Amino acid sequence: MSDDDIDMNDPDAAEKLMGKWTADDDLFGPIEMQLPWQFASGATPEAARKMDVLDNENWCGCMTEVALDCCSEKDRVKRCAKFVEAAARFCNDELWGTLSCALVVPPGVQRNSKARASVETCVATLRYGTVCINCPTFVGFGITKLTWGAFAAGQWRKRGSDENTDYDIRSGNCWSHNTMMIDDVQKSVLRAPFRIHPHAIWLEDNRNLENTSQELVKHMGRNSIGSFYSTLVRALKG
Repeated sequence: MSDDDIDMNDPDAAEKLMGKWTADDDLFGPIEMQLPWQFASGATPEAARKMDVLDNENWCGCMTEVALDCCSEKDRVKRCAKFVEAAARFCNDELWGTLSCALVVPPGVQRNSKARASVETCVATLRYGTVCINCPTFVGFGITKLTWGAFAAGQWRKRGSDENTDYDIRSGNCWSHNTMMIDDVQKSVLRAPFRIHPHAIWLEDNRNLENTSQELVKHMGRNSIGSFYSTLVRALKG
């Protein structure tokens, strides 16, 4: 099925497009009383726009991978630079909202000075209130010394833009958290190692995920040496 075969006025157009890029092994079986997980891979930016996934947030297990055609360079470092530049531009210009985003930066990129510089340029360019490197964005939310809110508290908007106003609030026009009470923050950047020990609780292969998460929540409430030790013991079993 090609894009031309789908009538975009069809109420089921998005579902048909999702089916086009979703392989059988990408669709996980439904759990009782829960929606199935869906992952659409290999969508072009044009197809993603038609699927209406760039400016709508799914509060369920639904994810779309958008492939950017920008990596024709044979040199790996130049290819990395072009990709992160295109990715930042795509996120800034195409995706709805400016709350948070995450980058995965493997060790090989971090060891190469030119590739690392490209990533730093990408981080500086991204218009997001919290940028997390090698960890999910909820970690940035959980560290309350960081700001949590729209990029530059929504004050970045261009003249005449309706974004981040009372009539189109999007990611908001202020911050929460920021316990250091720093003024005029543009964004918070959180960096984590590519590999973390004890095993990160956000990875699906953590063997003690549920118990560790429960203890971590208790520790966040109690903030005592005892709760920290209890959390650490469970984390080491992951």
